[in-house]
Amino acid sequence: MNLLFRIKTLCAGFIITASVVFASVLGTIAPAAATELTLDAALKKALADDLWLKANAQQQQAIVALSEVDSTLPDPVMSVGLVNLAADSLAFNQEPMSQLKIGISQKFARGDSLALKRSQRLQQSKTYPLMRQVRQAQITKALSQHWLTLYHNAQAIRLIEQQRPTLEQLISSAERSYGAGLGSVKQSDITAAQLDLLLLDDRVLSYQTNFNALKQQLNSWLPAQALMQPLALEVMHNQPQINASSINWLNQLSQHPEVLVVAQQVDVLKQGVDLAKESEKPQWGVSASYGYRNSAPNGSSRADLFSVGLSVDLPIFSRDKQRQQVNAAQARVASKGTERLLLIQQLSARAHSTLAKKQQLMKRQQIFSQTIVGKNRLQHQAALTNYGNDLGQLSSILRSQLALINAHLTLLAISVELQQLDIELNYLLTSVKP
Repeated sequence: MNLLFRIKTLCAGFIITASVVFASVLGTIAPAAATELTLDAALKKALADDLWLKANAQQQQAIVALSEVDSTLPDPVMSVGLVNLAADSLAFNQEPMSQLKIGISQKFARGDSLALKRSQRLQQSKTYPLMRQVRQAQITKALSQHWLTLYHNAQAIRLIEQQRPTLEQLISSAERSYGAGLGSVKQSDITAAQLDLLLLDDRVLSYQTNFNALKQQLNSWLPAQALMQPLALEVMHNQPQINASSINWLNQLSQHPEVLVVAQQVDVLKQGVDLAKESEKPQWGVSASYGYRNSAPNGSSRADLFSVGLSVDLPIFSRDKQRQQVNAAQARVASKGTERLLLIQQLSARAHSTLAKKQQLMKRQQIFSQTIVGKNRLQHQAALTNYGNDLGQLSSILRSQLALINAHLTLLAISVELQQLDIELNYLLTSVKP
């Protein structure tokens, strides 16, 4: 399945149940303006401009070019020389064996080693598209999760700032009552309330600091000019649901691009075994030469000489060495196959750990959305009623108000974390695109 397609509808928002709970607090979020940078646009730009992907494609081109090099015979060797000259006079026509000799020789590869080398290179080049799909899935996952973290901080700021005017009005009302000598408000209550408000402002500042730092970290994927646009951190409700019980994780993970990269490397190493076996075969060579001889001192002509030859090396003394090379190649295949099984095991552990964590978070989400938030709201309303009837303290209202804010912030964090886990699961469910 296409991870990019799944993530497009997944990120940058609460899950549906959390959105219903927050509707009264967060209000309706306006759709992104045309000039805003959406997650979809950010993903497309990040994937289009990623230098790693470009470098990987260039490396693949280099491997394909090397496959043509590996399938080529070595160049023939040409030799030219004056041979068998008389040592006393160096005269070319003194001795019958003196000649100008031109020769050429050619070595051939052992067995089918050239074809196997070319095939191995081409097999190796098939690894690179899989590596690029791994990279694309990793970018999609990382950027989407980063986007969600930005959304979390932005929504936390918005939630607190929407409740801040209520607290300010409450403190102002208490100050007026205290100044007029009405009610049971004490100076210590007002001071404590002002301190709570300052602490709330500090939390906003902390979220804002995180947001700004996270936005700058987008430079890891996006060019600086893209970050000049405001970010469209909108809520999306049309997320896909993952039915984990219906998934055959072993089969699914076996088709993950990370696993297929290792599987492709196994195929490359298997051809390395065949190539090592070819080293046990002899290497043949042919040669030919033509010798020009000058006429004899008495003027009689001499016939030129022509020679042909055949050479072969006999792998007698290196036989054990070549056998060990085959054993080493076979061991590398077995090792890489074990690495593939280990990777599937690790991905499976990640999947089941993520599913277990998601299950517990969904229970927490249900408790907060159906119980804790509602009880905090009732507690706050009761505190307001008691205070209005001069039966409660200002501190009780503030505590209940802060508890309600904290409950909403916790529910926000749970909802965002659930989205993060869904992104992780979608990454693990990635399969190779044709």
